[in-house]
Amino acid sequence: MPRGRTLWAGGLTVLRPPPATGDWVQILQADPELAASLPQATREDAAVYTFAHAYWLEPGEWQPTGANGDAAGHLGLLVLDGFLVRHVRVIDRPPAELLGPGDLLHPWESDHTEPFVAGSRWDVLEPARVAVLDRRFAAVIGRWPDLVAGCSAGRSRGRAR
Repeated sequence: MPRGRTLWAGGLTVLRPPPATGDWVQILQADPELAASLPQATREDAAVYTFAHAYWLEPGEWQPTGANGDAAGHLGLLVLDGFLVRHVRVIDRPPAELLGPGDLLHPWESDHTEPFVAGSRWDVLEPARVAVLDRRFAAVIGRWPDLVAGCSAGRSRGRAR
């Protein structure tokens, strides 16, 4: 039998991740802006299911690892607390992008600077907590299109403008 805390939700038994497996966070509580963008009915229905693994990044240079070998279906890393900066060097110009709570990161993706050669570096400016919106999370929230759109639409593309 799977281990975890059992919750009762509208006639369904739901397994919540056990605390021993790491820091789990309820996304709609951790990101009030996302919760506020959803219809009340969606918030109430999704609250029981929207848990994601979260971890802390210490200040200094950060070298992100891949999306567990398969980025397909992975929504990204949602910044919950703290600030990071991403430095991209293109044609000897080092633009920087400041990222903070509510931003969605895809650190395993290439920089898309063709035809120019580029390199990037990530720095954590203060302790930062990120939630992993992985394939499991994406599959769970798939029943709420408003939530899927809220997790991805303006959070990563809006930064590019």
